[in-house]
Formats: sequence, C-alpha cells, structure tokens
Amino acid sequence: MVHRGFNTTRVYDENTYCDLATSLACTTYRGGQYDPRNSTSSVSGLSSSSAGGPSLEETDLETATWVQDNLTLGSNFTLPAFPLAIPRQSVGDVFGPQVGLGLDFNSTLLTTARNTGRIASRTWSYFWGETGTADDASNGALVLGGYDAAKTVGQNYTQRLTYGLACEDGLLVAITDLSMVFPNDTAVSLFGAASPAQRACIHPGATSLPDITYQKFEEVTGFSSDGQRSTGVNYNSTLFPAGARFDGDLRITINSVLDITVKNGQFIQPHVTIDDAGHFAASLTVDELLIISYLIHPLDFTVGLGRQFFSAAMLMVNQEAKTFTLWQAKPSLEQDLVAIDPSGSPIYNSSCSSVTESTVTDSGPVSGTATVTVTPKPKSLSTGAIVGIVVGGVALLGLIAGIIVFLRHKRAQRNIRPPSVEAELLSDRFAERTSHYEMQAAERHELPVGNWIGFIAVATVSPLSKSLSDRAFHFRRGASSTPYNWRLRFTDKMIMDRGDLVLARHEAEVERLELVLEDVKQQRQEAQARADQKFILSMNTNVDDYTSIAMSEQAISLAGDISRVAGRVREGLEKYPDDSARKEELATLTVELRSAGEKIDKAMEEADKQMD
Repeated sequence: MVHRGFNTTRVYDENTYCDLATSLACTTYRGGQYDPRNSTSSVSGLSSSSAGGPSLEETDLETATWVQDNLTLGSNFTLPAFPLAIPRQSVGDVFGPQVGLGLDFNSTLLTTARNTGRIASRTWSYFWGETGTADDASNGALVLGGYDAAKTVGQNYTQRLTYGLACEDGLLVAITDLSMVFPNDTAVSLFGAASPAQRACIHPGATSLPDITYQKFEEVTGFSSDGQRSTGVNYNSTLFPAGARFDGDLRITINSVLDITVKNGQFIQPHVTIDDAGHFAASLTVDELLIISYLIHPLDFTVGLGRQFFSAAMLMVNQEAKTFTLWQAKPSLEQDLVAIDPSGSPIYNSSCSSVTESTVTDSGPVSGTATVTVTPKPKSLSTGAIVGIVVGGVALLGLIAGIIVFLRHKRAQRNIRPPSVEAELLSDRFAERTSHYEMQAAERHELPVGNWIGFIAVATVSPLSKSLSDRAFHFRRGASSTPYNWRLRFTDKMIMDRGDLVLARHEAEVERLELVLEDVKQQRQEAQARADQKFILSMNTNVDDYTSIAMSEQAISLAGDISRVAGRVREGLEKYPDDSARKEELATLTVELRSAGEKIDKAMEEADKQMD
C-alpha cells in the first residue's frame, strides 16, 4: 500500500498486532508477512541509522525492529541491503492497516533508487484501477521514476505541493464543482450556485465529504441508511440493502479545468470482510457506500479525494520539483512508460519525433491564474531513460520483493440474491450471504532474495486489497454495533476525544474573534474621535462615521454570541453521556457557531465599507 506521510518501507513479521481470529486472516489484513528467518540475505538487529533508515523517523516506528534485506522489484532490479522497518505495535489505524511503501519527501525507496541510478528523479505515480466483476475490473499501476502515459487521457493539471494542516502531504487542490451525473445526463451540483470553491486533499485512502456536503449528497441521490457501519475491509463505510442502491456518477471539477468522473460502481460495492481462511468474502445481500462524511469544524470544508478518486485519475508526484500532476485515467493493458527528470520534464531521445500535449499549471490550490503550456511528449525513450523507468516502473508494476497477486475482484451476481433480502437485512440478525474470492494465502517459502509471506498487492494495484485511510469521523450519525467484534469500533472515549478536538478548535476560533473584537473596538474609538472632531468643526453629525460606529457595535454583539455558543459546546459534551445525543448536540452547536461567524464577518465587511 502507498503510505502518505511515511518515508520508510515497513513490513510485519509473525507479530501482526491484529485482532482477527486466525493468523491467515491477519496476514491478509496486514497485506502480507515478512519472515527474515527464511531469508539468506537478511541482516537483523540493526538500528534505524545503521540500517539506513530516514534521518527523521516516524513516531509510530520509534520502537520498530530494523533489518536489511535484498529488495527485488522485478527480474532486472534488486536493491541490496535495503532498510526495512518491522513495527512493534500496530502502525497507522483501522483505515490503513497494511504494510506499505513510504513515498514521502525523504522516502528511502525513492532516494535509494535515484542514488543508485535506477530512476532519474524521486518521482512516483499512482492509478488505483477499477473494482468490479471479472469482465469490468482493471489493474492499477504504481510507477517509480515516471508514469504510464497509456493509462492517461487528455491534458493534465500540474501545481506545486502546498503543505499545511489541511493537507500535510501537500496534495491540495481546489474543487470548483462537485456534481452527481445521472444516466439521463442530468448533472446536479452538491455545492450550489453561490458556493465558493472547496479545498480537497488527495491521498490514497478514504474518500470523505464535509457533513454539509454529504447531506446535500443524500438529498440529491435519495440515499439513506439505518446507521449500520462496516468494520470489515472498508472501515466505517455505510451499510445498506443491496437492492437499495441509487444511480449516478460523481463528477469532480478541479480548478475549473479538469473533470474527473468516478463511476457509480466504484463508490457503491458489495460489503467485504476477511474470513478465517484469509479470503475476502463479498456479501450478496449487503452493499456499502465508500464515501465517509465527517464533522470536525464548522469552517473546515476540506474534501478527501481518496481511493475511489484514483479509479478515474492518475497522480504523479515529483519530490524534486515539488510538484504534482493529475490526469484523467483509463484502464489499459498497454504500457507507455515515460521517465521524468528532476525538473519535471520527460526524458526522451532528442532524435526521435515527438508530439505535444497540453499541460494546465496553477500556482496555488485555491486561487491563482491557470495557464496552459505545451510540453513535448516523447515518442520513444533513450536507453538511459528506459533503464530508469523500467526499474522504477515495470518492476514495481509487478511486485515488491518477489511476490504479486493480481486480485481481480468479482462482484456477486445480483440475480442470485434471495427475494427476501431487504427483510433479512433489516432484521435484528443482520445476517449476510457471502461469496468468497478465490485467493489462497501463500505458504511460507524462501525466495532467491528477501522473502515475503502471503501477498502484497502494491504495484499492480488490486483495488479491494486496501482499506480506507485518513481519520474521518462521522459525528451526525453514530457508528452502530455490527456482527463483527474483531476490529476496533467507535467508543465513547473516541467520541469524547474527537469532541475535545472540536472544542479546542472552537476555542481557537473564539480567540481569533476576540482579536477581531479588539480591532473593532479600536476602529470604533477612532471613528468616534473623527466624528466628534468633525461635529465640533462643522456643528454637523457625520453620518458615515456614526454608521460605522453602529456596525462596530453589531460586530461586538455577534462576537459575544460566538463565545456563548462555544460555551454551549463544552456544556453539550459534558451533559450528554449518550454518544448519539452528544453528536446531535455538537452538530447543532457547530452550525450555530458557523452562522455566528458568518454574521460577524459580514458585519466587519460592512463596517470596513463605512469606514472607507
């Protein structure tokens, strides 16, 4: 699994720190298992520095055991004595529990591959592929050193990485529209005509919407549920009867220049769990909506563009140039691998003919003028470029450390669903009928070099082999109990912890508004002084200045409202011990807080106009 925010390639050994019933199930849950005892090239007992780990280590890996082993990325490329971290605790969370490749700015994998001349730049690209029946499913791709042009369509969109709290990985874009497109080609926006662009953070994990946008999504699609949540592969997704699905694709418009349309079948899928034999089990009676809603802060409208987004989009990140690029993606069995140099330009043989490709660039995630430039697209690559991209591309398209499993996930045939499915699903038993994917857990064996047990679907991306990531919690609708007791579920403490975070953000907003209040008072005093001076000189009342004083008084009153609402947030969290009641109260108060904030901002704008 591609792991954002990590520089280290990490693997689990027999200690999987997993609560599933069997070791086979845990091996599947973790995405594979590494056994250094069966490797003739493994060197154990190392520290992070002696193994060659990153200079700045992730907190979750401070207690990890470090080893060196030969990392084979295909038949023609091996990284000898490559540093691997074996966690001594569960790393990440229930949304992203698998082993993974750390591809952040100081990635050991990208840096080693570049320093050994295997790739020309610390660039990687990612396309998830499509999940569905055997006929409809398609493999994705993870390429080091460039991208696969055969899986892209049309012009691309490039902008600089923008790091911040809203998107710690820097993959921040502006969504200018988010629409449901129905089979009759009718498109209905989830934003509304007057809504501004919303920020979106791109990551290979959970697809999430702010609660206010999610409510509009439910209104437009007619979707509803009884609150049942998955603790299976797609943690916290919404469960509902398979016969109750809705039509319509999700179209995402990025900065008004790039449309990415996610098919309906990519965000509505059969409910998937892991059985005791380590197989993925798909329900015939229960579907799940793979879009999570969250309510964290009333002024936080960041959308999470996750795994489902990558069923229709190709992402390329160039850590050297500090840029990232997006294309519309298309499934394809063909390959057209393009190597990228540190500046972000394709590497190609200058004697070869070339064609041009439009490239949209932007200086920032939310504002800034987009420009169109022309970038040569290589007809063919030079020998050096081919070496760089094959090692970083085709090799990784095959496997990590010698094993690959192509997981072409089969959706159960709808015509074998029993007539009483709705009644059965909504009963207290919440019983499920399941079908099993034909995928056997691998036996322990020794490879020519660094050895892996189980399956690690990393580069030829198998859509259902990954879980949602990103901590996106849903406050308005509680996480109901489910028939599975082997995975962490929402608890009262988790709700309280998240509530404390919300409260802290409210209090930070109050502090900001108090500074605004002081500024308003200062402006009022200055306006009063000017008005008094003019009155003395002209014996007339200056209407404009006294109007600004009135507006300042209104702003002060609204600031008081903000403080009172924040106080009610704390009272609400302490008053209600029941999760659902607490979340309902929190939802109401956050809406009130946002409304008061909008009013004071409007009052300040009017006051500024009057002051001018």
